[in-house]
Amino acid sequence: TMILYNNSDGIVSTSTTTRIIIDQCNIHDNGGMGLNIGGSVVSISSCIVTENLGGGIATGSGALITGNSITDNGMFGVDISGATKNITLTGNTISDNDGSGVVISGAASENSITANSIFGNTGYGVSLPLGGGGGNTIGSNCIDANNSGGIFVSTKENLICGNRIACAI
Repeated sequence: TMILYNNSDGIVSTSTTTRIIIDQCNIHDNGGMGLNIGGSVVSISSCIVTENLGGGIATGSGALITGNSITDNGMFGVDISGATKNITLTGNTISDNDGSGVVISGAASENSITANSIFGNTGYGVSLPLGGGGGNTIGSNCIDANNSGGIFVSTKENLICGNRIACAI
């Protein structure tokens, strides 16, 4: 499925939507975010999310985001914010976005960011700014050549382990 050249977001769902499966999509050149998913229990897999004016993916609690290419978006690659919980972000390539590759902010907690390649973003590879929730795991990622740095943490009680910083991509 190709979703492209929209004036706003590529795919949008409200916070009341549940059990969403988005698979094998090409989402690019939209005027807003590639995917702006407010619902819960979401699966986003095997998609190309690129060159959207806004960020790549923002999603609600309980999402599995795996095997995607999230590149060249006008803001962040993946935004995990608000009271979002239990996101699993694994096996993705997150690169060359105009902002951080992954942002975990607000009260977002208990999220797992593992086994991703995160490189070439203008912000940090992964950013957990002040005021974010705890209990997030950032592990076994390859994080390289991000403009602001690899991982920025200004929150407490997160597990950061097994990442390779400045690895050959």
